[in-house]
Amino acid sequence: MNAPPPGTGERDPGRQLELSEPEVARLRAAEGSARFLARTGAVGFGLLLLFLLDVGLRNPAALINAVNVQYPTIVASGILFVVAGIGAIALLWGYARNVTAFFVRGEDALARAFRRIRHFVILWTLVAALTALFEFIAVLQRL
Repeated sequence: MNAPPPGTGERDPGRQLELSEPEVARLRAAEGSARFLARTGAVGFGLLLLFLLDVGLRNPAALINAVNVQYPTIVASGILFVVAGIGAIALLWGYARNVTAFFVRGEDALARAFRRIRHFVILWTLVAALTALFEFIAVLQRL
């Protein structure tokens, strides 16, 4: 079987990815950090949900009043943050899971892991842009 031409982006199926010891150590550290961030984010969102449920059950009128006082774009920005945060937790956990799979099964899992990180960066770029847009609209509404 012939090797793929250089520059085509195709891999030679017979060639294995070889990582140096420092690269393996950095990859394992990144895996651990991603797991920690995913768990911390899940706990943080769980506590936020418990807080909102507590306020909603004990004083629903205050919760409704707090939402009604805000501009709709601020509320939409908060909802966007929650949805994106849950997505970020899933993407970070998927990254860590695929790095672990790379050490067990091989190189395809590493490509999936880096795809998860790329999606994470894209997600937060879009969230930042939309949040800035919502804040800009809220400022214009105040004028």
